[in-house]
Amino acid sequence: MIMSVVVAKTAKMMNASARCPGLEPGPQKHSRRSRVVARDNAALVSCVALILAVLGGVASAQQGPQSGLPEMVVRAGDCRLVLEKATTPEASQIGLMNRPSMEADRGMVFAIPEGRRAVFWMKNTLIPLDIAFLSEDWTVLSIKQMQPLDLTNVPGPDSTRIAVEVNEGRFAECGVAVGDQITAIE
Repeated sequence: MIMSVVVAKTAKMMNASARCPGLEPGPQKHSRRSRVVARDNAALVSCVALILAVLGGVASAQQGPQSGLPEMVVRAGDCRLVLEKATTPEASQIGLMNRPSMEADRGMVFAIPEGRRAVFWMKNTLIPLDIAFLSEDWTVLSIKQMQPLDLTNVPGPDSTRIAVEVNEGRFAECGVAVGDQITAIE
């Protein structure tokens, strides 16, 4: 609510073209200096307020876990897992950040583009995870453990094309090991 009031007041203070006076290149002519300075200062403050409001909205949007991602169901060893698909660079970057917990049969899958190295970390990730690095045909190449909030890079093998994150210990519980294949069932 406060954010919308700030944005509304800021938008009102700005001119119709939505530009920020005083931040535009070129000379500006004014007849009454004191009134102009006051107006320009107010416009500058309103521009800064608008920028902070927008950035504040972006920051607050990233403070909670992301939701609404498409899902797929896979068979991993003896388990059926529902994986959220990180289909955009933004979704991949946020991953499982800011989640206080995750159900045992849930996880997230990431596609690793050709020519990119799979490297993960646990920035803002509150739960311990296992990560399986998979080949293009979903064969498990490596499984590693990652601890909450650890900024250490966790690289996968060069041939990694897919990565799957689940709760720590879940791959062992499901009987998944290096060389096994994870298969889509839905």
